[in-house]
Amino acid sequence: IGGGERGKICARLLAQKFGNGADGEIRPRPTAEKNDDERQGRLIILPIPTTRDKMKITGTDTYLSDFLLDIQDGDMIGAYALPEGFAAELHRKGAFVYDAALDESFLKENAKITAHGALGRILTETERDLSELSVGIVGYGRIGSALAELLMFVGSRVRVYSTSREKLILLAESGVDVWMADDVSDFSGLDILVNTAPKRTVSEKKERELILSGVKIIELASGNNFTSKEVVRMPAIPDRMYPLSAGRLYAKHIFTAFFEGEF
Repeated sequence: IGGGERGKICARLLAQKFGNGADGEIRPRPTAEKNDDERQGRLIILPIPTTRDKMKITGTDTYLSDFLLDIQDGDMIGAYALPEGFAAELHRKGAFVYDAALDESFLKENAKITAHGALGRILTETERDLSELSVGIVGYGRIGSALAELLMFVGSRVRVYSTSREKLILLAESGVDVWMADDVSDFSGLDILVNTAPKRTVSEKKERELILSGVKIIELASGNNFTSKEVVRMPAIPDRMYPLSAGRLYAKHIFTAFFEGEF
């Protein structure tokens, strides 16, 4: 249900998996509540994110409340970042829910795909060798850390900006150039600045100064963290740039959550 190539590929891969298996080869994962014979419902794949406004399923005109009315006991639902109350209602109706946003393994693998896409874009934004570039990364969560690791591996000079003092201390002890993410942060000497933080940490004034000085800004987070049209916006990299890899990743984790056997 919903748009996006990742979801379509995920559904296709799972359909192939079930279609190619011999009868009885794939079994639902046993639970304390129901045995295998009782747990025979539909497998429903929802988009990533499942909802942006907490009202409708992303890419559709279907309200979450209408979707809930159609849920049957034993249905298995793959989703991402479900509203807490909605997830509780699904469970109440007897559905089994896999929420990828709560799966740390999925989140880390998805962050690596995003980091690869960002690295590819960095290559298109400059004619210089990666080992000659100085790249600033705002935010040091899963995506920021994955991108920093990639850039340091290829020899780029990396500077990390974060609001987490604990993370900065650990990075500094490892020899990484670090700054607190605020309006007095030092952005001098950067060629590229990549934002992975979900909230604005670079002021509009500082943003204008960076662009005027020739710094390329790449936005990986969603939202309105920058105002300039010069900023390269790249949200949802896995779905847009690597739908096959992203769809397979989603399918693998849904399959692992609900069924026994290798995907």
